[in-house]
Amino acid sequence: MSRIPVVVPSSARVDAMLAAVPFVRRQPEDFTPRDAIPWEAQASQLLKCRVGDDFMGLRSGARVEREVAALVEHLALPAGAAIVDLGCGPGLYGNRLGARGYRVTGIDIADAVVSHAQAEADAHGWSCCYQRGSFLALPFCRRFDAALLTSSMVNHLDRAELACLLGGVRRALVPAGRLLLEVSVASPGLTRRPDTEDCKLFTLPYSPWSAHPHDWLERNLCFGRRRERVIHHVIVGEDGGVAEHWSRRSLYPRQQLTARLEREGFVVQQWFEQGLVPATAPTSEAVWVLAQSLR
Repeated sequence: MSRIPVVVPSSARVDAMLAAVPFVRRQPEDFTPRDAIPWEAQASQLLKCRVGDDFMGLRSGARVEREVAALVEHLALPAGAAIVDLGCGPGLYGNRLGARGYRVTGIDIADAVVSHAQAEADAHGWSCCYQRGSFLALPFCRRFDAALLTSSMVNHLDRAELACLLGGVRRALVPAGRLLLEVSVASPGLTRRPDTEDCKLFTLPYSPWSAHPHDWLERNLCFGRRRERVIHHVIVGEDGGVAEHWSRRSLYPRQQLTARLEREGFVVQQWFEQGLVPATAPTSEAVWVLAQSLR
């Protein structure tokens, strides 16, 4: 999160904040369900949290602009092609694609961001249609030339949900349509490394988590042998009230994800490092993969 004051808290400060939580979560299975981020409830507050031209907690507009330019280059779709933006949020990617002449359909579970994205598109005359829904229940058949899923959302899914997502996307794409995924992968040697925990502390008058002053502890836990990463948020208000939320991600070996895509009717065409820089064998955890539907 750019331009938001952040400190690395002392272990004593971390312990004090965790002491306010009824149960201190330290193992992957402690973070169940896998995704405990209240996105539908949080979305309205997020839209009120601006840092310059950006939304607090989301990636910067400058970064999104660079990534959209790169994905347009790599997808090489003609003007007017149809793209579905899965988990579209407030239209950061979808509206930039609409501004470039593509026909965009955005899907998100939160009404607030869907309405925001649609209002922005309508104000500029972009060919974008945003609708509330889940990317696990896509109602489309052979409608889109490409599908986009960012922010490693695929890593939050269990095996059954991942199969549901990929099957729905394959049905929604035209033959030889393409899927561009941002995904977190297991970096080389991950399973031989000890577990780690890194913390950041934000002291804020407001944030996407609360409209009132609060401390926001962000724990980043990596369980190397389990190939899992958890981002754990602990929010302590001025009144002493405590809330906690988390997302738990599976870190897929690239070969495993490639095989999974193939089982669901896709073939991997290209891997990319962050920023959509082509790479035969990316070494970072956050990467992109471009796959083509075979059905």
